[in-house]
Amino acid sequence: MIVYFLASYSIGLASLVVSLASWLKRRSRVSRDFLLASLVLAIIGASTMVMNLVDAGTVPWLITLLSRINHTCAVVFIAVLPLLVHSVYKTTRSKSFNLGFLALACLTAAVAVTLASAGLPDAGDKVILGIKDLAILYSIARIFLYRRRRHDGEMENVLHFIMIGSVFAFPVIVVSELAPTVFLAVVPLHSRGSISLPLAYSVWSLCYLLSWFKGYIRPSAASEGSYKDFSARFGLSPRESEVVRLLLGGQSYKEIMGSLSITMPTVKSHVGAIYRKTDCNNKMQLSLLFSSAIHPKV
Repeated sequence: MIVYFLASYSIGLASLVVSLASWLKRRSRVSRDFLLASLVLAIIGASTMVMNLVDAGTVPWLITLLSRINHTCAVVFIAVLPLLVHSVYKTTRSKSFNLGFLALACLTAAVAVTLASAGLPDAGDKVILGIKDLAILYSIARIFLYRRRRHDGEMENVLHFIMIGSVFAFPVIVVSELAPTVFLAVVPLHSRGSISLPLAYSVWSLCYLLSWFKGYIRPSAASEGSYKDFSARFGLSPRESEVVRLLLGGQSYKEIMGSLSITMPTVKSHVGAIYRKTDCNNKMQLSLLFSSAIHPKV
């Protein structure tokens, strides 16, 4: 059992270091959200591992504290995971969904605290774990439905790996958390905390590391700040700035239409306005203008 937890956390720690390096290099919203989600999972993994290494009889207060930390992180994960998915697969309703999941996380915490105050802490824990599992299920479905919509090529392949791994890990997570007696009857292991947490953490971390080693996490051509500066210089609207980023990122008109959930005439209208404001006639001229703007000659 100790080897199981140590192996899981070692993989997770490697993933956390790589994702931190990725965020420090790119400073993008997607890498930030992935780092935040990985950090939450790292805290859960560490607390679960400690719970299984210490003697519960000598430090019962520590077990209780770590259990509370686990469930608090589960509440945070309810809002963080959809935030990551929405930052990769943006739609016109992404902000509304993010606010909705943030409200759901707050409501879940309030219900859990109320049940605990009423002397039903186990029921509160079940509520937290159930809502967290629904957030995971929603995120898997969202990745599956939007898997053909390209964003900026930075993190979508990682999420595809995670989606495939989660399809196999998710049933184990649900059964072990919501019906632990059934799970332990099939897998006779003794542990404190969810036995599925190291499994979920390993799946998440391995998917990221596999994608990183295979070169799927590609650095963006320029930072988001460069596009904002370019847009401010030529008076582009926020939507036109998005179109510039996707267009120079190699997406076709059809792919931009899917990424931004807009119609083809709207895409062409934005591109025409961009060419007019920047005094360009085609994508090549726009690319050269952008390069000279963010990398001016000394």
